[in-house]
Amino acid sequence: MRRVLTGLALLVAASLTTASPAGAKVALNTIGATAALSGAGHVARGTVLLDCTAGQQVQFTLTLTQDGASGAGHGAEVCTGDLTAYEVTVPARAGTFTAGPAQACATAVNRDRGVVVDTKQWCRAEGVTLSAG
Repeated sequence: MRRVLTGLALLVAASLTTASPAGAKVALNTIGATAALSGAGHVARGTVLLDCTAGQQVQFTLTLTQDGASGAGHGAEVCTGDLTAYEVTVPARAGTFTAGPAQACATAVNRDRGVVVDTKQWCRAEGVTLSAG
């Protein structure tokens, strides 16, 4: 019985040393209020703002939709532990973007040593304003 308990204690200790840090997550997320257009409306450059656990990897996607035009841009960075603005290039996949309002949604996947520790999906309620860059 003592061997079983000792083995169990070692197993628990090993799992604790490889587990993600407590509280590892995307703590704050938003989307910048504006995006700059370029390439005759074929490209928009927006911003995803994230505060995630320092040293962890974060992958993010920004999707813009506007009157028949839409596109998604992707990025990956190392978290700083502070609210950080990450620029995202969003190529139009359908139609072209024009100056004015657009819907904006984003996703973020936070990883610690390759293990997913948090995911977020959100939209900016008031959308973003696209403007000539």
